[in-house]
Amino acid sequence: MIGVIVNPAEHGVVREFFELFKTPWEFYRKNRQYEVLICAGECQFEAEAKVILVYAGTKVELDDQGELPAKSRMRRSCFLTYQENRIPIYGDTVTFVARAGSFLIDESTKECAAYLDTNGGTPLLRIGYDLFAEVRTLLTKGQPPANAGVPALELHIALLRDLITGCGISLVEIPPVPEGFSFIACLTHDVDHPSIRRHKLDPTIVGFFWRAIFGSLVDIIRGWISLRAAARNWAAAIKLPFVYVGLAKDFWSDFADRYLEMEKGLPSTFFVIPRKNYAGRGIDTRAAALRAARYEARELAEIIRRLTAAGCEVGLHGIDAWLDSSAGREELEEVRCLTGVSEVGVRMHWLYYNENSPATLEKAGANYDSTSGYNDAVGYRA
Repeated sequence: MIGVIVNPAEHGVVREFFELFKTPWEFYRKNRQYEVLICAGECQFEAEAKVILVYAGTKVELDDQGELPAKSRMRRSCFLTYQENRIPIYGDTVTFVARAGSFLIDESTKECAAYLDTNGGTPLLRIGYDLFAEVRTLLTKGQPPANAGVPALELHIALLRDLITGCGISLVEIPPVPEGFSFIACLTHDVDHPSIRRHKLDPTIVGFFWRAIFGSLVDIIRGWISLRAAARNWAAAIKLPFVYVGLAKDFWSDFADRYLEMEKGLPSTFFVIPRKNYAGRGIDTRAAALRAARYEARELAEIIRRLTAAGCEVGLHGIDAWLDSSAGREELEEVRCLTGVSEVGVRMHWLYYNENSPATLEKAGANYDSTSGYNDAVGYRA
């Protein structure tokens, strides 16, 4: 069992962390025996533990008592290296005089940011950053796009796991992937444009023509697509006027059937927009007009029925839910009525999001939020 000592203000973050690091734990209780005790910040405790880990990005009383005093330093944003991994730190860090048992090296200063002390009998690991403050930052603000290639939250979990097991403590853990596999894949689709006929001479159509005609030509020159594939794109551009007058099939409208065929029985999630011709709100003003969709979820009722019958999930591609919990409740209810499912998740349209969005979406009744991502990069926001 892991015991956790942390400021009560961080209790929610700790619970979220252990939803990801699925191993038995509880908040510290006096006179309990723990295999592992995690202390965040300045801590006082009366408990026995086989291993004690102290996380803090500032000096604590322990640092003045030990043989390795912490250097008085608070510098935001750095990379700490552990084995071959680079862990980005967005809050304060402290470093220590290097010695045997030290690990976690500040990439820029080459100073030690953690060490293991076994002199007192009980292994004591002092880590020079605040774990749960980092988790809060990752789950609410997220990483900058420059660090999108770094799975920061998973690296924090992996480090903690290594430190515990490295001290000889066995962990009972529900792994994040099925046994025998190294990763999982999650298939999702944002339904932004379910029908091309709904668009007239707007940016969506301009973009369609540009990609179909000129983009295809560039892709042929680069060797990215075949001449046959380019010909299909050019034919679609030629057919578009006939689509508008009903003499040719709307080649976007069968998106659901095409995905069901391609994904071969692997159920995926489709996020649908609840309200058409409405761009929604920004922080201080209305969102850009281009954010408004040309459809609303109820117009896809038959498609939604086919998707759910095939085992797929239909979620909310939210408009204002990220900012307003009452609007979020209305948007979620629209999807619940169409699917007959009470548990509905969210991904915000255009990935609108701020650090208050998790609490707002939870208050609205969303069962999960998958907005965490970037519009201008591919990778891990957390």
